[in-house]
Amino acid sequence: MIVYMVSHVVVKAVSVAIRKVKGGYGVFIDDKKNGKIQRTKKGNIRMKNIKTHKSLAKAKKHMAAVMIGKGGG
Repeated sequence: MIVYMVSHVVVKAVSVAIRKVKGGYGVFIDDKKNGKIQRTKKGNIRMKNIKTHKSLAKAKKHMAAVMIGKGGG
């Protein structure tokens, strides 16, 4: 899910995903270093797991909170 935010003239993309991982459901966001989105060798956006939840409902609530915090919801 990609959400575009507009503030003044700057447009930013926030990518958030939920994936099934060992122990439940993981909430993944873009991996950034020095303000730039990191890429894999294949060119895909590198994602990092910020939290693993036991239930899908809790993971979805966390994902919504992250999107609102980033200004995309």
